[in-house]
Amino acid sequence: MPPPWTEHDLTRHRALIDACLRHGVAFWWRSPGTLLIDGTGVRAVLLDVVAQGYKVLGFEGFDLESRYILPRLDLIFDAERWPDDVDLSAVLSTWPEEAWVDVTLAKGG
Repeated sequence: MPPPWTEHDLTRHRALIDACLRHGVAFWWRSPGTLLIDGTGVRAVLLDVVAQGYKVLGFEGFDLESRYILPRLDLIFDAERWPDDVDLSAVLSTWPEEAWVDVTLAKGG
């Protein structure tokens, strides 16, 4: 039986993973709903995927403790609530670097 994520479009996750690999940024992937990017390098990853034509819809912060993912309700960014020209790096500069970031992209690339 194939894994359940084979029915999902993983193009956006693949774009994020490839950007992480290009920039040497750690990531943790478990399923189509779980891709966390190390906060110390997420800015470079976002710049990379935006340059490829993807639009960042939002991102959320998490603490990753061993195998437990703990949501940080104080770290949520929804692009629809900000101007189109918002500086994503400036938003992330207010976040702690130890947070892991889940990024949601719109199709593109």
